[in-house]
Amino acid sequence: MKNRIRIYLGIITMIFFISCSLSKPQKQQLEDISGQWEETWGAGEPTNVDYADVYIITTNTQNKPTITCPKRKNYVFEQITFDGKKIITHLVIKDLKYGAGDAWVDYTLEMQEDKNSFKGTALTKAGKKATIIWKKIANL
Repeated sequence: MKNRIRIYLGIITMIFFISCSLSKPQKQQLEDISGQWEETWGAGEPTNVDYADVYIITTNTQNKPTITCPKRKNYVFEQITFDGKKIITHLVIKDLKYGAGDAWVDYTLEMQEDKNSFKGTALTKAGKKATIIWKKIANL
């Protein structure tokens, strides 16, 4: 009976560690995305966005990615997930000026093979969807 319990506990422990290692990005993958990333909206599509924000991706003390926009303090990235290949995040743009309420953008971006760019889509609060590219412009 004790041997069966040990075997079951061993199997459960092994499954737990395998699932944890598969669901979290490895340290090297997090280092690959750390840096400054310049955003292009509507790559190959008409768009009214005529500026390029620069985002900084770093890793916090829990070994999870954080994203900031140094030139736009009202940009707050929430719910950031990175599985080693894809970033999914929710950006809240705090309304500090117009009183119209906060805006938001949902990003789903996949790392390209060169590891120096992400490509995917952004969906805005207004319901507009655009192709997005984040190109790495500097390492940290």
